[in-house]
Amino acid sequence: MGFLIKNRPHPNSPLAGEGINPLPLQGGEKEVVIKSQENLQRSALFHRMFSGILALFLFLFSGCASIEVSAPLKVSPADWAMYGKEKHHSFRDTKSSFTFPLRILWNYDASAGFADGALSVADSVLFIGTLQGELHAVNIANGKRIGHLKTGSAMYGAPAVSGNRMYFAVASGRNSVIAFDVVEGEKRWTANVGGVEASPLLSGGKLFVAALNGSLYCLDTSSGKTEWKFTTNDAIRSSPAASDSLLFFGNDEGFVFAVSAMSGNLEWKYKTGAAVFGSPCVSGGMVFIGSRDHFLYAFDAGTGAVQWKFDTGDRVMSCPSADDSLVFVSSLNGTVCALRIRDGVLQWRFANHSVINTTPVVTPSAIFVGALDDYLYALSPTDGSVLWKYDIGSRIKTTPVAWRGMLFVAAEDKSVYCFISSDESIPPSRH
Repeated sequence: MGFLIKNRPHPNSPLAGEGINPLPLQGGEKEVVIKSQENLQRSALFHRMFSGILALFLFLFSGCASIEVSAPLKVSPADWAMYGKEKHHSFRDTKSSFTFPLRILWNYDASAGFADGALSVADSVLFIGTLQGELHAVNIANGKRIGHLKTGSAMYGAPAVSGNRMYFAVASGRNSVIAFDVVEGEKRWTANVGGVEASPLLSGGKLFVAALNGSLYCLDTSSGKTEWKFTTNDAIRSSPAASDSLLFFGNDEGFVFAVSAMSGNLEWKYKTGAAVFGSPCVSGGMVFIGSRDHFLYAFDAGTGAVQWKFDTGDRVMSCPSADDSLVFVSSLNGTVCALRIRDGVLQWRFANHSVINTTPVVTPSAIFVGALDDYLYALSPTDGSVLWKYDIGSRIKTTPVAWRGMLFVAAEDKSVYCFISSDESIPPSRH
């Protein structure tokens, strides 16, 4: 399976960003019109040559890139094929085991910054969305670019991948939701739902997209047609999560909503004390979501009854994560708290001197978080002690992704780093 890139200059090309400018007049000089017929002919010839070269330059180096693969991606339950890994947003990878210290296998220069939800992995291909409006496909074995695609606007969310379709959303433009066929290398459809800063959700054969205009859209995955929409009174930056029949999300007005995945009808809502920017996590029949009012809320998924709430001490901007018995939440005061799912009792707290606004990533070996002090932390799942940390040299504002013993970390230096255990061999790749 291979990718083909069309009409896009390499970022290190000496031609990138260059132009030809006329020589300026020096002091005291005047522009003189040459009336010689021979010089006029030479000037016309020069301009024709220059125009031709410029047109060729623009054709070769200003076009949009394209991604084509020779066969559908084989997406498995082990893949991290959408934001949060799956529709529940557990941020949990049970297949990844790590021994410390970790080592860097490779790093990839994306030449642009990242939002919190930038990464997905499907069939040994890492997909990276950037704030510059590009979507990169990277070989996980060596960190080499397989292909990339211009998206037209900044990507704040992670793409969702299913078979030969990749679905992603952008922050502005008329065509803000795109379904891209990675076999044919072309768009299948676009939808105009307004600007989007949340990650799209695939669930039950439908695509759900939360928009800045305050509406949640249910789109048909084959055509992009809107099947229903649910409208709130304020912007939605919270990426929706799903149970079997309900969708959950928050909005800037501070509400948490549960709507029917089939009809879009409101099932319940709850008003927190401040805006809800973070996304929900669904586990054990409960919905967990944080608010800028400092609290993590635990709701009964079916009824919306508050089971408990926990004061983290500062604003909660990220999505919580969960395993079978604990829910993990970070807040802007630099803490990560592990709380018992059934009653919200604190089990342990990690306190850092710097802001943490990434979601804790859950693996059997460690809980991984990135911080604004440039460090990647691996915390003990049992007591929160630091098992290992690494100074990446740049702030980490994007939630890492764990995939089959590999950890992908996007940093503010515009690079994505791949970590593996020191004794781990380089994994195979089909691409």
